[in-house]
Amino acid sequence: HATAPMPPHPIAAGKLDKTPFAHLLCDLDRRQLSGTLVVWPDLTGQKQPQAPDAIYFLKGRPVAGRFTRPARSLPLGLLDLFTRTRAPYALYEENLVGDDRIGDPVDPFALIAESLRSATRDVDLDLRVASKLKRLGEAKLRIRPEIDLQRYALNAEERAFVDLLQATPIDAASLVAGSGLSAARARRTLYLLSV
Repeated sequence: HATAPMPPHPIAAGKLDKTPFAHLLCDLDRRQLSGTLVVWPDLTGQKQPQAPDAIYFLKGRPVAGRFTRPARSLPLGLLDLFTRTRAPYALYEENLVGDDRIGDPVDPFALIAESLRSATRDVDLDLRVASKLKRLGEAKLRIRPEIDLQRYALNAEERAFVDLLQATPIDAASLVAGSGLSAARARRTLYLLSV
């Protein structure tokens, strides 16, 4: 289907290999930016340009999307974008999606949590998780009191993980080992809380 032409100058641009989609969502949320995030397919060396996906943000929260692959809902369309690792993106001030598509805001934190649950064999994600946890080193971790944990829509197992972390400051390796979750799931939950 046809998409509106892109305005000439984005206010920000980059590639998902430098700024993963989850980090991009967090940045837009933190800065409460409004505008359209356009994400192209991963670069694969194809000569033919491919159509991008466009997501409209209002004060840092996705409220509408136009996706190249049909999606039954805005969250499902957004979850598909987490699989892209080398795609270019650009942020435009204008609404390139259309007012008729605007719906309820999606919380980026809950969306990131769901993406981490559903990405079963994502090598790039596991490398990003390992890199982030390596930077944490042996520091004693805790959850800052101002963090609104409800935004993450944690399931019961993740909530138990958070309870363990809130009980006492603990290093990442001990937390992962004592959490009762599989090591991969515990590392991803810790990554979620640290993004």
